[in-house]
Amino acid sequence: MVRQVATEATSWRILHRLGLAERQREVSELENLASAVQTFQPTMVPGLLQVADYARRVMGHGNPSAQTDLAQAVARRLERQTVLYDQRKQFEFILTENAARWRPGPPELMRAQLDRLISVASLPNVRLGIIPLDREALDAYLHPFVVWELEGETLVTVETLSVLVEVHEPEEVAIYRRTLERYRESAMWREEAVRWIQTMASKIG
Repeated sequence: MVRQVATEATSWRILHRLGLAERQREVSELENLASAVQTFQPTMVPGLLQVADYARRVMGHGNPSAQTDLAQAVARRLERQTVLYDQRKQFEFILTENAARWRPGPPELMRAQLDRLISVASLPNVRLGIIPLDREALDAYLHPFVVWELEGETLVTVETLSVLVEVHEPEEVAIYRRTLERYRESAMWREEAVRWIQTMASKIG
């Protein structure tokens, strides 16, 4: 019973029952409560770093309940990004090369998206790491997850195709912390990561 309480899975149909925009508001509340947010993304650019057209296409793909408030949801996602400028909070984003290269739209969309990554990487409270394919993998890149540092608790959220999983149990949370540390060892950081993104942007046809 304790483990069932400590790990919860909720269907996206339930989470989206009030619309995609309402879900963005709920995530924004969590971001405002957190003192630190650590994100691993092996498949795409995380929502807090997305430009508008990228966000629109991603949210259109991830809409299993066919909600109709896509434009409002995109606007809410962009509003969420103001939290990045709150110097009281720390943000860490680790992306695989596949996530940075995944292209949901035309070349001009990706140029804008990569420019956004470079811009956000310059913020003093943001760390952006890129794990290139040509480096030895110290762990498997199984799925995206976010570690939220909240007052008195650490929460991990994991998104799957059909459900959102919330992990509260400290022993389970520790697994994600250890995995993040191995990802950090494989990643490029700071100027090296920015140069890699700039090189990739220059090759977009």
